[in-house]
Amino acid sequence: MNGAHDLGGMMGFGPIDPEADEPAFHAPWEGRVLAMEIATRNAGVPWNLDMIRSVREVADYAAAKRKSLLLENNVISPVYLAKAPANPLLMTDAREIVRFMKEVDKPNVGFLIDTGHTKVSGTALGYDPHAFMDAVAPYVRALHLSDNDGREDQNLPFDETAWFYPRLREFRHVPWVLEAYRLEDGTMKQQVAMLAACKAA
Repeated sequence: MNGAHDLGGMMGFGPIDPEADEPAFHAPWEGRVLAMEIATRNAGVPWNLDMIRSVREVADYAAAKRKSLLLENNVISPVYLAKAPANPLLMTDAREIVRFMKEVDKPNVGFLIDTGHTKVSGTALGYDPHAFMDAVAPYVRALHLSDNDGREDQNLPFDETAWFYPRLREFRHVPWVLEAYRLEDGTMKQQVAMLAACKAA
């Protein structure tokens, strides 16, 4: 592979040449790591052994540069969830986000909450977006703002009836990013004016 999504990949190693009668593990430590990984999953931990360590390392690097690290809540649609035996995506519900933040335990790590993702995931997983926001509020460092039909993430413009609009004033201290797509100039100006009025109130 050779592209933007081949994370960490390198070229030039030639073809894969499988060993005849290759052993399951080349060294004892490989079997032990697999056993720990399986035990972790069976204990209900949704992430693997390296995820928390990796986030802490990136957070420390960011802190040395006086930067923060923001993670975005994921989105699972009802259609996607219906095709999967269980929710395969991380950070779609509040309990997981809160647990993750407690385990990472770094002051410069927070969440960018996407309101469209929250609405769609709430429909798929059967939770109230307001309860989600109540739970994750201590970790919110920015907001992505858009609306949708609750079935898929459409990045539509919103108005005062959007589920999150009455709560925006609670998050005046964090940046807001309008993430609605393909807006006409008039609609864009209306969205910006509405947000400015909300922030000033």
